[in-house]
Amino acid sequence: MVDTMPWRQLLAAARDAQGLSWHAAADLAGINSGTWQANETGYWTVEGRRVEAKGGRPATIARMALVVGVSPDQLREAGRPDAATALEQMLTGRTTGADVTTFHERWLREVYRATGSRGAYLDYVLSVVDDTAP
Repeated sequence: MVDTMPWRQLLAAARDAQGLSWHAAADLAGINSGTWQANETGYWTVEGRRVEAKGGRPATIARMALVVGVSPDQLREAGRPDAATALEQMLTGRTTGADVTTFHERWLREVYRATGSRGAYLDYVLSVVDDTAP
């Protein structure tokens, strides 16, 4: 049975609206396309069988949300306050480490390649971040 949790539906709809395949979105997020698919659908395909996927790590869900333009408030409303907090930390620079740095560098390269403008990345991030955040 396919998982119909609201956060999964939110990510799927946002990815579709961006015109991204699972593979393209996963590449932008720096995760495996199977991980993206499992987080979106609620199951893994293992040797032709469906196996239930757990809820997904907050940091992974936050990266997925960033790629498809889902805000922290939308994640909260869809039942993932933990991922919303992770996304806020990512957007405000309160999360540190090579993993996040690599993710942002990859995203910046992809946006620049697609738009020819490094400012497009900043515009995107600012459109997601709440102006009232510290």
